[in-house]
Amino acid sequence: MSLDISIPEQGFTTIDLIRHGHIVHPEYFCAPEDEPLSFTGWREMAIATQDTHWDQIISSTSARCRCFASSYARKSTQSLEINKEWREMEFGSWVGIDKQTIWDNEAPLLHQLWFNPKAFTAPDGESMQGFIERIQDAWEQLQESHAGKKVLLITHAGAIRVILATALGISYQETLQFEIAHAHFTRLRVYADGGVSFLGHGLPKISQ
Repeated sequence: MSLDISIPEQGFTTIDLIRHGHIVHPEYFCAPEDEPLSFTGWREMAIATQDTHWDQIISSTSARCRCFASSYARKSTQSLEINKEWREMEFGSWVGIDKQTIWDNEAPLLHQLWFNPKAFTAPDGESMQGFIERIQDAWEQLQESHAGKKVLLITHAGAIRVILATALGISYQETLQFEIAHAHFTRLRVYADGGVSFLGHGLPKISQ
């Protein structure tokens, strides 16, 4: 469903989070940085962002976020910031490997990721704690740099989970109850005093 917010947008920042669209190789557990959107992924993102304006667009450096963000910002003449801090967790040797292979060979580590994520460190990659701290720092910087604006953040499922956990005061593990669908929005309102309102999740479209 779409979300209709009619309260005058003064004294707060509206932040719309969207996960990138579907990628060319959906079988990957975690795609590499240069993995592009599929045709379907481009179409999903185009439909989701159609007829909506933001003051600022922010994107992960990953191609599956950045390429659409650059194209959309250019066509809509909206301001764009590309920020490497919004990239997905660094999954090390799991990057570019299909999900079934990881399940067959690394089941105990996958269980840790799902059931005790804060203790998880990706093989040859980033720790969950380090990832959470990176995203939290980027989240604070976004709020400081773009206070009072309407912001679109194009990023990844893991990053959105960290923001949800931070905004709602819950653990990362608890956010696994939320589906983070491709090309769907989560809308948050951040007030000047630091308070956060959760306005919608899993939205295929949003209104102004």
